[in-house]
Amino acid sequence: MTLNAENFFPCSSKDLNFLLKKVIALCYWDEQEKVISQIEDHCTRGIAETEEYKKLMPKFYQETKEHIPELEGKVTQYERMVERIQEDKKNTKGQKKKDLAAVLKKAKEELKTAKSHLRNTEAKCKEYVRKFEESSKKIERYKQNLEILKQRK
Repeated sequence: MTLNAENFFPCSSKDLNFLLKKVIALCYWDEQEKVISQIEDHCTRGIAETEEYKKLMPKFYQETKEHIPELEGKVTQYERMVERIQEDKKNTKGQKKKDLAAVLKKAKEELKTAKSHLRNTEAKCKEYVRKFEESSKKIERYKQNLEILKQRK
């Protein structure tokens, strides 16, 4: 019997116990040890892979976080630009007012783009923190699964 461990692990202790009961019920004695060994190998590899992945998250977070002050500066710059153009537009007439309207439109588009980049960068930072925390939980589940398997032997 072969078990596709990636579909099941890591899992809760309740799910692991249920799965082991089913495996034991369906396997011959010599196959039971083989399947349990496969699960142990999968959990061990899973811990190693997840720890490697987890190590990358702080690096990605830091690299992304470094861009936030620059993006905040751009947003502030464009906000000031829009304010100045709006003030100039109020105090002018004729063709110059039409020209300022076009410049104002362009500045607002740039402001919108800068704000969008800032939001996306902040969202990436939050995503890296979330992935780091998920990795920690996943490693703990793998370790719990290994403990249960060792107790079964």
